[in-house]
Amino acid sequence: MSAHKHWFTMRAVTIALFAGMVWIGFSAVNGTAAAVERSAAAISEEGLEAEIETLLEEIAAERKWAIEQRFESILTWLQEAADAAMRKKDTSLAVLAECERQLKKAVYERKEPVSEVGSWGLLASILYSARMSSVVIDDQILHEGETIHGVKVVRIHEDTVELAKDDERWQQKVGMTFPVEADPV
Repeated sequence: MSAHKHWFTMRAVTIALFAGMVWIGFSAVNGTAAAVERSAAAISEEGLEAEIETLLEEIAAERKWAIEQRFESILTWLQEAADAAMRKKDTSLAVLAECERQLKKAVYERKEPVSEVGSWGLLASILYSARMSSVVIDDQILHEGETIHGVKVVRIHEDTVELAKDDERWQQKVGMTFPVEADPV
């Protein structure tokens, strides 16, 4: 017999003995001691095992219900978390799209010429995102790996852009132009 079943057996015996003592006390008051003897004899080992099995089934059913309730609450929490993440993603994508729209609008509405001597390669703005960043150089929107005037956009950071031409690399901030050494002529 397992320890778990043994514990239930002991509990059932205790309950049966307590019930018997209550019955004896009640019977003594009513003068029915013979009924008590028949009741005690009726409790057999098989009856006790059946009672224990019933108790185990009830406990298993209660545990199953409790587990199902906990599982449902976890699923509800996970669904709410997933919904919140989707809302956050949708909001982030909408903000990113709006920033890119404003950036394009600013580039296309620009009036002053950029191609003056010594002012080519002007870094007008940086749109930084962990997913996909872009820069505006000489009125062109570029992403990492793209080239303008023979200069490659190597990496876009929050406030600088890493550029390269041939074997030369440099960092450039918004408002700066390409160095003279990178002159395309």
